[in-house]
Amino acid sequence: MPHKFITTLRHLPLLALVLTLVACAAAPRDDISRSPQQMYDHAQEALETANWPEAIDRLNALEARYPFGAYARRAQLELIRSHHQMQQWDAALSTADRFLNENPGHPDSVWVQYMRGVVQFDRTVRFLERSRWRLDRSPMDPEPARGAFQDFTLLLRRYPDSEYVADARQRMVYLYNRLARHELGVIEYYIEREAWLAAANRATDLIARYPEATVLPQTLRLLETSYIELDLPELAEDTRRVYEASFGNRSP
Repeated sequence: MPHKFITTLRHLPLLALVLTLVACAAAPRDDISRSPQQMYDHAQEALETANWPEAIDRLNALEARYPFGAYARRAQLELIRSHHQMQQWDAALSTADRFLNENPGHPDSVWVQYMRGVVQFDRTVRFLERSRWRLDRSPMDPEPARGAFQDFTLLLRRYPDSEYVADARQRMVYLYNRLARHELGVIEYYIEREAWLAAANRATDLIARYPEATVLPQTLRLLETSYIELDLPELAEDTRRVYEASFGNRSP
């Protein structure tokens, strides 16, 4: 055993040399001898011209070569912004999570938390913009919208005096109504297939979760219809009374 241990020790310098050569080979040739400041300035050139792919490559090289310290944090912040601009949603979110996990209490954490919500918000909006379905059906994966709403909620709770709070609140109102409209689309789907019980259950859930949503009048009308079809006249009448007390005789 001692002989093997000594033999291993003799090979350590060679192993270190091999690892160094591998690291140098993996890095861009013109970055090998650059200081972190020089590499950051190099990345800034791409950022200033909105050359996001080049910026991402240079920032990744900076973070890989100098993974600790202020320049690594700067690289992560710029990577969040660059991935967002490229609509590389998952990469932006994973970089934001890495920053928050590695730098608890950092002054820039408030911006990162805000951007985490913005990334998921924009992911939702871009999906809707590309959709060819009718708007009131709200075709979307609701998870990014829910994630954005949770991120903005966390921002408001942790940083109530932040400069990003006002914008976050406006985005939350949009998300709140968008999620409710998505649920309404599901209810309409059930109604079209005469799945009355599923429609009634989904409608009552929508009313409980989104009591101030703009789609509440339509939801109450569909709930009333579902109760009528289920031969539940008392519940249908109660629903009608709630509608009239809340919205009068206006059309949903």
